[in-house]
Amino acid sequence: MTDIEILSHDETEKLLPWFVNGTLNEEQQRAVREHLQSCPECSAAYSWACSERAAIYTEQEAVPDVEASLARMMARIEPRAPGKTSSFLGRMTSLLVGKPWMPVALALQAVLVVALGLGVFMQSGVKQYVALSDADSGKMKIAIVFKPDTTVQRMQEILRAINANIVAGPTVTFAYVVEMPAGEESSALRHFKQAPEISLVQSLGPGK
Repeated sequence: MTDIEILSHDETEKLLPWFVNGTLNEEQQRAVREHLQSCPECSAAYSWACSERAAIYTEQEAVPDVEASLARMMARIEPRAPGKTSSFLGRMTSLLVGKPWMPVALALQAVLVVALGLGVFMQSGVKQYVALSDADSGKMKIAIVFKPDTTVQRMQEILRAINANIVAGPTVTFAYVVEMPAGEESSALRHFKQAPEISLVQSLGPGK
């Protein structure tokens, strides 16, 4: 019988997004399962990650509204060259739609969102994340665009500082939509604008 590798708490946390997405090898899967049996905190995080991954797949119909808001925002900020008929966002979206490898891109998106969310979940004790279409009234949404070279760890730190909840993303332009109570929008906008890793910040208004 092959011995099961013993993972530390931190090692398990890092592997959870890929465990949820089913992309670990057999040995890693066994090691994560073993740790989950004896760690209530990781077990709770695993339950959250499973529901978050499901939400990413089932709430894809809400994403076009976010993309439209981002497209309008980019049009105001990025001057178009004469004769250009489509934005970078539009060109990239057209490349993705209908491609046979779209499920792979979606799977990668799911892993990244779960990884970011778990960083906040595990380290700040935030236990409730909502899908875009389930947002409460009285909540405000903000779109933020991370620079492509921003690490997942740094993204987690930026979000954790204000307990921001990811409700959509990443889009093809590295944008995420985050949500917080309406009363905290001003401070959140300042926080994001001061982060050098964020290239674009835009309020999307109240949740519906």
